This record gives sequence, C-alpha cells and structure tokens, in this order.
Amino acid sequence: MADRRRINSGYVITASVPVGNKEFVLGVHKTAPEQYVTWECKDGDYIWGHYTDSPLKALKDLCGRIMEEVEYLEMKEQEAAERNPEGNQPESRQRHRQGYLPIPGAQGERGQER
Repeated sequence: MADRRRINSGYVITASVPVGNKEFVLGVHKTAPEQYVTWECKDGDYIWGHYTDSPLKALKDLCGRIMEEVEYLEMKEQEAAERNPEGNQPESRQRHRQGYLPIPGAQGERGQER
C-alpha cells in the first residue's frame, strides 16, 4: 500500500482545511525544535509558516487563520452584494421584487409546468 502522507519540509501534514481557493494545514515534525507549524497553501505552495513547540498553540493558530480567511471572504461577499443588490438574488426573487409572482401549476417561460 502506498504512503499517502503529505510532507513539506520534513513536517507531516496532519490536518487541512480548504477555505475558498486556499487551504490551511497543520504539520508535525518529531525532531525539529519547533515541532508544529501551520501554513497557508495555494496552488501547491506552502507559504507563511507559523512555527511553535506547542500542539495547542498550533491548533489555535490554525483555527485563527481559518476564521480570518472566512471573515475576509464574508466581507468580500457582502461588499459585492452591496454593489449589486439584485445581482446575487435568484431570478425568482428578483421577479418577486418586481411585482411578478409565479402561480403554482402555471406554465413556465418555456412552456414547462412549474
């Protein structure tokens, strides 16, 4: 059976969480002075390593990095919604706001029953 462990700079990746187009990982190296690291990964590159000798500090750092990215993406999503308030709404919701209410069982735009 093939070894499926991910390793970067001698650190075995033990946890990974994708967020948007990035991934955040936690690595462990049994013989390094700072045995734990978290990295941001994008397009196969491990960047912005945060090193520590504490597994709890590493886990806390990983969670913090993940939440920072989630909050950033939420902010960008909110900004986009504010710039184009109708652009993020499903078509049926846009029609409702324009005074159009579909009638259950009525013919759809292409003659299909809803």
